[in-house]
Amino acid sequence: MNITQFGYGRWGQNHARILRALGHTVSTIDVPNNPTRVLAETPVDAVIITASSVAHFPLIMEAHSCGIPTFCEKPICLTTDQRLQLQGIAKLDPQWIFMAGHQLLFDPEIQGSARSHSPWYMASQRTGAVPRDEGAILSLAVHDIALAHFLFDTETLNVEFVEGNRHNARIVLENRGSTAEILVQSFANIRLRHLTIIGRRGSKFLSPDNWGRYDLLKLELKAFLYCCTAKCQPAINNLEAACNVMKTTLEVQERFDI
Repeated sequence: MNITQFGYGRWGQNHARILRALGHTVSTIDVPNNPTRVLAETPVDAVIITASSVAHFPLIMEAHSCGIPTFCEKPICLTTDQRLQLQGIAKLDPQWIFMAGHQLLFDPEIQGSARSHSPWYMASQRTGAVPRDEGAILSLAVHDIALAHFLFDTETLNVEFVEGNRHNARIVLENRGSTAEILVQSFANIRLRHLTIIGRRGSKFLSPDNWGRYDLLKLELKAFLYCCTAKCQPAINNLEAACNVMKTTLEVQERFDI
């Protein structure tokens, strides 16, 4: 497949490396002034978006206007208005292929846990240096919010409690007896990821040392490319599911913006 990738930062380089190892042709470019022209002038079978977050939504809309299947890292949008536009696409054009990046959803144990429909308690602590104008909610918490949606098997999460600010926050989410407590800090020099999940079947602990980020990204990209070839919707983290995640994420963000 001929793949155009917008953005080639540290994480984006992993996407390109994996895609090339899978035998695909990848053209990596910075965000151009006219992405429509870039997409129209060369044969493109799929678009990968790993640019800065502010460019995610415009690039998704450009790829959609060209009818090209898209894989975008989170966050897929930055405002409620953008999220509503994407939800409209998800409902009116459900066969358009889309997947948002979130590696833990492809962990086999996480998938098995989600199918058990247990009441869960999820505790997550995540730190990392991210753009200060973006903050911890859109850069870090969004991934754990996505995991809670998936693990709790729900389209909606209730925002029970938030404290701190958009750079250093504690968030409590709830649905049908399952609770997620998320701690995020966006300006720590050390990248940290601790996750504990406790349910009826016991507990699972994940850390940077024992979950394969690159292996899971490979599974995620392979699933997306399969859907492009088969012209089917992704079963995990499709556009509608990603919009549900952004609804919760933006509700948390807006609590800090009041």
